[in-house]
This record gives sequence, structure tokens and C-alpha cells, in this order.
Amino acid sequence: MTSILKADNIQDAGTATGFGTMTPAFAAFLNADQTVSDATDTVAAINEEIFDSDSAYDTSTYRFTPQVAGKYFLYAAAQLQSNTVSTFNLGQLYIRKNGTKIAHLWNDARNNANGYSKGVYLATVMTANGSSDYFDVLGYVDATSGTTFFGGSSTEHRTVFGGYRIIE
Repeated sequence: MTSILKADNIQDAGTATGFGTMTPAFAAFLNADQTVSDATDTVAAINEEIFDSDSAYDTSTYRFTPQVAGKYFLYAAAQLQSNTVSTFNLGQLYIRKNGTKIAHLWNDARNNANGYSKGVYLATVMTANGSSDYFDVLGYVDATSGTTFFGGSSTEHRTVFGGYRIIE
């Protein structure tokens, strides 16, 4: 059995080394409301980075393309809304890999249609090949009337996407 912590991994100053890093890593958010077509899958235009350790998130394509092979913890959250009270029916949130849905959660209010805004959060672990795989976020809002949108703000992170490589 190999020791997890070896004496030669600790420098004189007490800094742990040799343990790897959890990068690439990023976090990004939607900095303004994004109007979307009712009852239509739409890529979330998550366009502002909080941080991006390896320049792996593209704010113009809204894609995370890790260039290091491995397993990644990915998360997304969205404020899914109608601008008219009591018209929200169904909101869905997906994480996709190479354009294919791999994680999915929803908020279904069709039986009581209360409110106009619902939050959805999901997380998953996926493997990336380190050369061409990419991940993005897709959302869906269905309302009986009004304008549908993903909530965004420059001061509050309402719709977000992030992830990091898991050290194995």
C-alpha cells in the first residue's frame, strides 16, 4: 500500500506539493436577462467569467472545452422565468456534452401554475477526452403567456455554469 502523504512532498515552508491541481476550472454567469422562445430548448448565453484557470471557457460560444483528459465535476443553475405572474408551466435545465444532453432536471408547475420564476440546479460528473470534448448548458421555459427568459444580472449570479477536473 502506498502512503498518501509522503515526507518528501512537504517543503521546508510547510507547502504541500505533488498532489496535482483541480484544473482546468471555471465559473461563469449570465450578466443580463436572456429572452428565449417559449417552450424551446435554448443554449444559455452564459457570457461573463468569474474565473477561468486555463482559458477553457469561451464566452462567445458558451462552451467549456477542457484540454486535459479526466473526470470533471460540472454544475449549472438557472432562474427560469415568465414576466407574467402565475403563468410559469415548466422549466428545464440540461448540461450537454458535444451537443448531447447528459444531465437534466426540471421544475414542473403545470398543475398549479403558481408564480413566474423557478430555480433549477443540477450537477454531474463526466469524462472529457482532453482534446475535443465540450460542455454547455441548455434551458427551456414554457409559460401560458408573457415573455420567457433566463434570469441574468451583473450583480447577482442567477444563471451560472462551472466545473473543475477531479483529481483521481
